[in-house]
This record gives sequence, structure tokens and C-alpha cells, in this order.
Amino acid sequence: MLHSPAPTTRFFVLSSPRSGTHMLRTSLESHPQVVCMTEMFNPDYTEQRYDFTPDTPAADILANHIFTPDAMTRPCVGFLLHREGARFGNWPDLWSILERDTALAVVSLRRRNLLRRYLSHQLISRPHAAETPPAPLRLDKNLLARDFRLQEAKIAEFDAAFRRHPLLPVVYEDLSDRYAETMDRIQSFLNVALMPVRPSTTKRTTPPLAEAISNYLQLKRHFAGTKWHGFFED
Repeated sequence: MLHSPAPTTRFFVLSSPRSGTHMLRTSLESHPQVVCMTEMFNPDYTEQRYDFTPDTPAADILANHIFTPDAMTRPCVGFLLHREGARFGNWPDLWSILERDTALAVVSLRRRNLLRRYLSHQLISRPHAAETPPAPLRLDKNLLARDFRLQEAKIAEFDAAFRRHPLLPVVYEDLSDRYAETMDRIQSFLNVALMPVRPSTTKRTTPPLAEAISNYLQLKRHFAGTKWHGFFED
């Protein structure tokens, strides 16, 4: 008796800048059963790569550029999407379309140490970002606290919005420190065969926080009595 092939798992990765998105995407792309596209709804990434524009309806991009008949011959097809910070063009209905499609699996990637995320974002955004080692940065305590609150709120908001979907929280630090175990967990969630995978780039060596932040000790004292104090332990 012939058995019908299992339906393709459709998914997207929810993330924030500097939270391991590239590491996860290229790891998934190295799996022969997985198609994992880039930030398909960020014109900064797609204007030079695809033949749609910010005026192309979101539903058309999903059907004709992501979950295409050709792609859907693979066991698992997905793409990346940042919770905030990307230019979403003319796609105001994108989130509602995704929320209604409750068969769509969601990998919710986040970074446990939000100080490291913020520092990485500041370093990559400044001139001479490739400088090694990077010159220490002075961070504003109020901007730092505001970013911590924003990141926590966005993660909670989007996890709630997609609570009716198959949803897997993934922490960047687990992906980095327990790579094989974490990737096995993600592959199981996406219903693909467990295989050794690897990202296209190696993890960058990061300096201790005390060397990367010029006012580190002052910030550590300031946040000592808060729920974020653990971010300041290297």
C-alpha cells in the first residue's frame, strides 16, 4: 500500500537584530530537507534579490515567492521575520495574515542577555564596525533600560499573538553553547530528519563586557537591584 508523503511544514523564524538569526537560518539551510529564506518582508534584503516590490501584496509574496509549488516539494519551507526594526513597506496586513494561518509553525528566537544584544547592535551600526578589537563604547543607562523593556515587551507580544500556532522558543545562548542539542530540538519541531548541520559562518569572538563598555562598572552598579543584573556577569 502506498502512503502519501507527509505535508510540507511551513514556518517562519521570529527574531530581533543581533540575536543569532543568520546563524540559525544558515544552519537550517544546510539541511537537505529545509528551505529557509531570508527576511522576505524587509526591502533592505529583497530589493536586489527578488522580482517583487514593496507594492506586491503580502499574500502574493507568501504564495508566489516563499511557499511556491517548487519549494513545497521539500519537507520544510520557511523564512525570517524580525519582530521590529525592519522596513515593512506596504504590507500592513502581513501580521494578520500570518496570525490567521494557525498551521504555520513559529520558531521564536530571542537572546537571553539583552545587554549583549544591545552592545552588538551598537557595534555593528557604527563606522568601522569591523575594527578588531572594537573601541569601548559608553552606553546610556536610560537608553539601555528602555531597550531591555522594549525587547521583553516585543517577545511577549509576539509569543501571545502566535499562541495558537505550533511555537518553539529558542534562546541564542543555547544555540551558541549547546549547538547540536538545540538544532536537534529545532529539527524535531520542524518534522525533518535529525542530521548534523552547521552555520555558514563561525561565531565571532566577543570581548568581555568590561572591555567593550567604557562605563561598565557604573552600569553594573546602577542595574544591581534590578531583574537585569545578571546581564552584567561575564
